[in-house]
Amino acid sequence: MKISLSFKVEKFLYEMFKQFKPDSFQYFNKIKETKDAQSQIKIITKYILFEPDDAQAYYFRGLAYYELSRYEEAINDFTKCLEIDDEMYHVINCRGMCYYFISDYEKALDDLLKTNKADICNIFLYRADIYRTLGDNEKAIENFKLAKDEEPNNENIIFELSALYFSTKQLNEAIEHLSYLIENTRKLDVAHDLRGCAYSASKRYELARNDFNWCIERESIDGRNYYNRGLTYFYTFQYESSLNDFKKALDLGYNDNPNVYIFLGRTEMANNNFSAAINWFNKAEILNDQNAKVYFFRCIANKALMNESNYYNDLVKAKSINPNIDNEAYE
Repeated sequence: MKISLSFKVEKFLYEMFKQFKPDSFQYFNKIKETKDAQSQIKIITKYILFEPDDAQAYYFRGLAYYELSRYEEAINDFTKCLEIDDEMYHVINCRGMCYYFISDYEKALDDLLKTNKADICNIFLYRADIYRTLGDNEKAIENFKLAKDEEPNNENIIFELSALYFSTKQLNEAIEHLSYLIENTRKLDVAHDLRGCAYSASKRYELARNDFNWCIERESIDGRNYYNRGLTYFYTFQYESSLNDFKKALDLGYNDNPNVYIFLGRTEMANNNFSAAINWFNKAEILNDQNAKVYFFRCIANKALMNESNYYNDLVKAKSINPNIDNEAYE
């Protein structure tokens, strides 16, 4: 079989490389520093023709595939690399990252749990995200804390940990981390916003309002900020202020959340404006006709107006959606 001239040239270059540059790691690392990913793949693929058992070749070509988001090909190369040299433990993490990016979380975790070393990246951060995606918040928090140990000043990690603390109702921990962000980083908007929600959830409404005021001063056209501040007024019985904030939220386009209309209705009820309350509950029903709170609070307004038939129908509807609505409506 006739060999092409170009192949002979490549063979000659390879022999020269073997003579003068026997360390393949240094050779490939130099290529990585000086060539784009596509060029790296071409060069290393030719090299593999002559050295099919060089683990470094598959490792570096895998890195190039990874850089181009060609994760399946990168996985194949990292796997081949490990078959040749199973002591290249950092490659396990590389492969785990590829599995992560194609959402094969089971295999990603299997790899990322093997070494427990953040050698090529902060693997704990990716493990945390996988556990969070899979709904295992306890392990997610554990790994976010390990990720934070690796990068103590990484504001994104601290915020993600804070958000997870908040979602799991560990409010003091959330507030502590968010306060650190506010005092020490530039991640102010989201930190004030979430800390305000954490304060509100822990019934520290004045502190929550301070955070929402800060958000409103910085971003006065975000209706969600007015809704959140309105809640702090509502729960401290400042109904006129809460009514104004809820209406302002609607004016600014925050009108796809049925809770805005529910709290408008509840505020009107607190002011004994039951007909107005029913109008707001009707609008909430249009947005979500499976929200038990809509029917529960509307039944109370109907009862106050002595609309017995409507009261009964709404009560039955509320309980059919949520049998525990009596205990959960005010949460």
